[in-house]
Amino acid sequence: MCRIVGFFGFSFNNSYSLEETITLMRDTLIHGGPDDKALNFSGFKDVEVYKLDFPFIALFPYLEKKLFGNFDKLKIKLKGIVLGDERKARGYAVEELVEVSPSKGKAYILMMLKLIRNAILLPFALGYAGKLKENGTHLYFQAKA
Repeated sequence: MCRIVGFFGFSFNNSYSLEETITLMRDTLIHGGPDDKALNFSGFKDVEVYKLDFPFIALFPYLEKKLFGNFDKLKIKLKGIVLGDERKARGYAVEELVEVSPSKGKAYILMMLKLIRNAILLPFALGYAGKLKENGTHLYFQAKA
């Protein structure tokens, strides 16, 4: 059994309902403690739940998918051309390609394409700027054992 002393924090994807999330958290941390309801679970006190903000930089790929569709396969193919290995390309962000690529020029071209994409989507992103507060994809829990 896991024994936690003092405060702890826990962050995870916000795709579950609050009660499912708490059950998941309890089961993960306590390995099957008593089945209490809602926020008063497994003897934890001072439980606080925060909805995290949606990061502004994550808005550009989100808008790209909403407006133009999913280009992930094309992006991986382009990064694969730069790296010479499509499988490796899945593990690197465009910004990291310059450090690991044998072809620095092609890596800089991909970085420029990403900057151009962000510049094109900036007016749309600014429209969402006020809605990012507490609309992230993760929740953060804090409690005292």
